Amino acid sequence: MLVIALGTPGLSAWVDGLDYVLLRGLAVFLGLTDYALWRRNRAVACCGMSIQTNKERD
Repeated sequence: MLVIALGTPGLSAWVDGLDYVLLRGLAVFLGLTDYALWRRNRAVACCGMSIQTNKERD
């Protein structure tokens, strides 16, 4: 989608560098997700907290 949007007005030169930006962004968000899951599991193991899903809350 982004390739088509940039290719239309003649900005296809930017498409060449998109993989670097998008892969770095993916790595950052995967790392952030991993850190959040690690903290969640650590809190459960430490404090004996139970984790409720949205279905259990209703």
